[in-house]
Amino acid sequence: MQSQDLPDVDDEFAQLVSEFDTAEEMLADLRDNLERLARIDQANKARESVLAKLIEATEFELPEALITAEQESRRQSIEQQLSAAGLTIEQYLDEAEDEDAQTPEEFWADINNRVVEGLRSQIILDKYAEDAELQVGQSELTELIFAKAQQNGTSPEQELQHMMEHDHAAEWMGEVRRGKALGELVAAAKIIDAEGNEIDLSRLNNDGTVSELADDEADEAPSAAEEAADQTAETEQAPAEEAKPAAKKRTSKKAEAADEQAPAEDEKPAPKKRTTKKAEADKAEPVE
Repeated sequence: MQSQDLPDVDDEFAQLVSEFDTAEEMLADLRDNLERLARIDQANKARESVLAKLIEATEFELPEALITAEQESRRQSIEQQLSAAGLTIEQYLDEAEDEDAQTPEEFWADINNRVVEGLRSQIILDKYAEDAELQVGQSELTELIFAKAQQNGTSPEQELQHMMEHDHAAEWMGEVRRGKALGELVAAAKIIDAEGNEIDLSRLNNDGTVSELADDEADEAPSAAEEAADQTAETEQAPAEEAKPAAKKRTSKKAEAADEQAPAEDEKPAPKKRTTKKAEADKAEPVE
């Protein structure tokens, strides 16, 4: 049996492996990062849970022609990504450790179901955004461009150029608008964890930090989002246990469809490179 002596976590070690001068500062920063990641994960699961409740509670028919066209577009996008990676669907399913489908038939059936859910969620959130008269500011569009650059390993300038060349401005603004709509609904919903504690996500920022509210802001009257949320069932499930995990980031191996729906949670993650085999995914935008 082999053994290895690990270095002591002291100030010298902290200076060697981090930007901090003391071990105490390094460990405090580590705890803060873990807490932020946990909040982000909790918020993602809460969004999925609230959106699923909205879809379940809202009955309406989708035109078959719309469903068929979107499913075909999604299939072509995935096939193009697999082809670029030099993979067949069978090879992808064999290599993708985080893919539940065992056969091509199961995989495409799951994709088709996601298409329908995505279309429903897009219509629901667009309707809420319209009723609430939500607007998208330039700074919010800029945030999305920076987020896409981080997701895709590009620069904000490249993403901006892509948006302009392919006329994605209206589409991306719609994406931001739907995100704001879902954010309001989640903030107004009553989220209960496994221990029965209510979770307040209304002050959670995108980076996992929590904003401080002034007393007068905290005492504001209920918003339109709260009224809309009251019409749906209370989300009484543990975000950490019952909600479906959020879409994986660049480490995910799942094949992703072109993102023409709003929430990222509804999209199938794109096939990632496995050593040199996987194709890089364009996680947040349609494949041109």
